[in-house]
Amino acid sequence: MGVDLGDVDGDLRPDLWVTNYYLENNNLYHNLGDGLFTDVAGTSPPGGVNRRQVCFGTGLVDLNNDGWLDVFVTSGHVLEFAEEMTPGAPRAQMDQVFLNQGAGQFREVSQEAGPWFSRAHVGRGAAFGDLDNDGDLDVLLVPNEGPVALLVNDGGNRANWIELRLQGVRSNRDGIGARIDVTVNGRTLRRELHSAYSYGSANDLRAHFGLGPARTVERIEIRWPSGQVDTLTGVAANRAYVVTEGRGIR
Repeated sequence: MGVDLGDVDGDLRPDLWVTNYYLENNNLYHNLGDGLFTDVAGTSPPGGVNRRQVCFGTGLVDLNNDGWLDVFVTSGHVLEFAEEMTPGAPRAQMDQVFLNQGAGQFREVSQEAGPWFSRAHVGRGAAFGDLDNDGDLDVLLVPNEGPVALLVNDGGNRANWIELRLQGVRSNRDGIGARIDVTVNGRTLRRELHSAYSYGSANDLRAHFGLGPARTVERIEIRWPSGQVDTLTGVAANRAYVVTEGRGIR
């Protein structure tokens, strides 16, 4: 149904997150290196708690700017009379948020995330980005029934952040496929720039990094698809920057 990739456990290898159909676990494939993966979702959040959900739009996104990728999932059945065919799995279902507690260990916080999560919806598309430019990631939802919904992140920017909009010169215009390493407080955060994730959605092309308490980024390394490597040091937090391939920031 839905898919995304990102480093959820801090080992600088992209892990793979997949949402699935009724009576199937969602899968979190831990990247072992050398092209090998193992499913670590098991029966714990955010994988095994969704077996009566039909999960669609999803993202590995840092919702509270603590430097760890969290999980958002929107769900809704594909059957018109779902309860008759799959008892216990209605057509309208609950959306979910799981916060990463560090090293890929998750805790569900849906009941604390706002009134949207107290009602069921027939979820499909979910797009992610800082829509109000306040330094935290919002979610735009396009359900199969009902109006479009914009979930504005209220408070994620209490921690520090940085956003990078890439402009390719030798590489493609948007820098799709670039690998970005941000080093802060001795820890390196890695993103591989991509937009076409979730389900039927295109997402914000800015690379967003939550920085926790840090107000300065020690080092940014961007490895562009062309092979060009740009390095920036001593970059102030809580700003959105444009980085042009081979020319630096503005």
